[in-house]
Amino acid sequence: MKYEEVMSVQYGGNHYKDRKIQPWEVWEAYDMNGWEASAVKYLMRWKDKGKPLEDLYKALHNVQYLIAREERKQHVQAQKREGQSAKIFEGVLQQLQQRTFSTSEIPEETSVFKVG
Repeated sequence: MKYEEVMSVQYGGNHYKDRKIQPWEVWEAYDMNGWEASAVKYLMRWKDKGKPLEDLYKALHNVQYLIAREERKQHVQAQKREGQSAKIFEGVLQQLQQRTFSTSEIPEETSVFKVG
């Protein structure tokens, strides 16, 4: 089937077919994932499908999932950054602990015990 033929057919109603732009075209143009695409689909049809609140709640549920997924991703990234910072700090601390200082390297004003 050609593209135009596929786009001219809708099963189960006409709540997409009668639109100037079909949800599929939006999904493709914006390279949307399933949750984004579903939210758009429900928002495009909520006034016409016969169950407006149900479709709005479905759209909201998809957006809530996207928010939760993004928050989780940012949390994991922050943990990785914190872990990297901790590793850097531990490395510097180990280097300082391994280094031996001679008394000539310690400024006299910082010395706890004065000789002489």
